[in-house]
Amino acid sequence: MATWQFVADMVTATPTVLLDINSASTGLWVGDGYNLSPTGFDKGRVGNSMRHGQRIVRSSAQNQILNIPLQVNATTNQTASTTIQTLGMLLRVDGILKYQASGATNPVFFRTFADPEYAIEVTKTLVQNAKLNLQIECEPFAYSPRVEVTGSPFTLSNDPAAGSNGMFIDIASVVGDVETPLFLIATSTGATNGLLSKWTHVATRRRGTPSSYSNVVQGEAMTLGTNAVVTADAAMSGGSKLRITPGTATHVIRANDTFPANGTSTIEARGEYIVYARLAKTVAGDTWTAQLKYGVDSTAPVANDTVTLPAAVAGPFWVNLGKIPVPPWSDPANHGFSGIPLKVLMPWVGFYAGRTAGSGSLDFDCLYFMPADESTVITKWPATDTTYVLDGTSAEGGSVYAATTALDEVITTASPAQIVGGGGFPELIPGQTNRVHVIRQVDPAGTTDGITNTTTLRAYYWPRWREPFRT
Repeated sequence: MATWQFVADMVTATPTVLLDINSASTGLWVGDGYNLSPTGFDKGRVGNSMRHGQRIVRSSAQNQILNIPLQVNATTNQTASTTIQTLGMLLRVDGILKYQASGATNPVFFRTFADPEYAIEVTKTLVQNAKLNLQIECEPFAYSPRVEVTGSPFTLSNDPAAGSNGMFIDIASVVGDVETPLFLIATSTGATNGLLSKWTHVATRRRGTPSSYSNVVQGEAMTLGTNAVVTADAAMSGGSKLRITPGTATHVIRANDTFPANGTSTIEARGEYIVYARLAKTVAGDTWTAQLKYGVDSTAPVANDTVTLPAAVAGPFWVNLGKIPVPPWSDPANHGFSGIPLKVLMPWVGFYAGRTAGSGSLDFDCLYFMPADESTVITKWPATDTTYVLDGTSAEGGSVYAATTALDEVITTASPAQIVGGGGFPELIPGQTNRVHVIRQVDPAGTTDGITNTTTLRAYYWPRWREPFRT
């Protein structure tokens, strides 16, 4: 017999049952002919006389209507009355309906919407031995219980050259048939291995094979420019850096390369990126400027804004050098009507720097190309040593907050966690390797964060189903 139950939550497959609507104990029965088919999509189309057909510019799933044939067949009128009143109460508020087909291994959950007027109608209509086609509006997708990602908890290195844990995590084998928000928990604590007082940038790349290219360009592997010398340094990514000791205060090119750094075009490199440079000053009080330029070559490149490095901070620290597109010019994306993606490459990327005051040198470690064309969010965490949550599941489209380790209580800190940048929370796509990039300290004030530090992250999601029968 299929399971139909209003439940208290969907943390596990066996939550507390509020009302069983297919059970002899309650006297409610679900008949044949129920319909859980998904509804259509709300689409927006635009067109004009200059082209055939129309383009779809918006497509979002509509809410689902669950049609459930229900019959009251309780042992007594009193049982029937109690059950009907309980059902009415549950229809008056947002709720969760658990469904598990007969013989199915796993249940799914529908997040239902309150309908007080309909609840009154149901309680008036249903009596002992009565039948009713129950209609409940719910979210477009059904959910499976929460899943912890394979490999979680992840220990992320602060060193982008650290291989499989170098400032990213890969999430594959995502269950479900539609994308679903990511739920990240920073379980580590302390100034070295926690997130307290950090400005953390999280972004995703969810197409192709992310491992087919690298987001890092190491300074020591670049073509050297004016007054730049490769120097060994264990505090820098890859164990080396470029030391820039200018003979003059001129703001000139110090190093250049391609992106990806090996000069090989890939499908995966396509997109927009926020480029961070890891820099350090030998004299904290010196005034330095840095800039990124890009294009075909150095002859007439596109120039991003010049950035003045944080004052009175030596580093090393990450500096935001602005956004770039790859490729730099027109991009048809596919080979004609074939649907075959074209490979792309940024032919030339140049790092410029100049010292306008002081006498010291500038150490240039590497460039990190942070994806910026999908979900990306920058969070400023409080200075409280606790557990932090980056939650893409909330009704606001995502939120960040402090919580207990058990996640059963939100903690009020002296200052709240804040979203200070970005355009959306990470979501996971089934059937795709989802790479989640994390730079944990991008504070524009230039706070130092060593490459030997690590961050422990637990990653969860709730599988979402447009077609719940596929579970």
